[in-house]
Order: sequence, then structure tokens, then C-alpha cells
Amino acid sequence: MKRTEKGQLVSDLRDKLKGAKSLYYTEFTGLNVKRMTELRRRLKRAGVEYVVIKNTWLESGQRERLVGRL
Repeated sequence: MKRTEKGQLVSDLRDKLKGAKSLYYTEFTGLNVKRMTELRRRLKRAGVEYVVIKNTWLESGQRERLVGRL
């Protein structure tokens, strides 16, 4: 992914976070495909948007860009 694409993605995520009523960080390590699919289906039925963000973005200073200005 090019740097400009990453910048746009971060900007889009920041906008989503600004409009969010709540935010949850989850750990899904250990979930098999079947359980992860079921989780996504349940969240979708409940009107929840589930987005996976790379840990490295949060750890490498992007945290400020994503959530620091909320």
C-alpha cells in the first residue's frame, strides 16, 4: 500500500471514530474462521460496524492521528 493510500485510510478511520458513539478494542486471537464469521454476522445484525486496524498503526504513532483528537 502506498503512503498516500495509508494516509487516506487513516483519515477515513479518524472520521469514523469521531462519529462513533462508542469504541471497543478487541482481541480475536484464537478465534477460528467459523467463530469469527459468526461474530461478524451478529455484529452486523446489531448494526455494529466492525473494523480491524493494524496494531502497528496504533503502536507507531498513528494512535495520535486516529484517536488522539477525538
